[in-house]
Amino acid sequence: MYHFMRYQFPAIALAILIFILSHTPDLQGPDFGIRFSDKWSHLIAYGVFGFLICRAFYYQDRYPALRERLGYYTFWTGSLYGVSDEIHQYFIPGRFADPLDALADAAGVAISIWVFNRFFSNRK
Repeated sequence: MYHFMRYQFPAIALAILIFILSHTPDLQGPDFGIRFSDKWSHLIAYGVFGFLICRAFYYQDRYPALRERLGYYTFWTGSLYGVSDEIHQYFIPGRFADPLDALADAAGVAISIWVFNRFFSNRK
């Protein structure tokens, strides 16, 4: 149970938090005073999410394919969650689905895969 709580649960918890925030009507993200700050917010949030997915897949022993093709499964898991998040927002009053947000989500996941592979994947 400790292994699950340390490695898999953080990714699940962030997925739940993203869903809850997406379900909030008229939610305004932080304004960083820069152009496209909402896209940067998506990039950062899904960068963290992608990193946690990488970590969850890397530090599990039940499904070897998740470790062997870590980047592939992390990218598609995080990116499809981002797409499903945008579809979910379409049905929430005051929210809308933005394909550019989904693109920023996928970019954040892709960057996190690179960071994980570059700096963390040799620690097991």
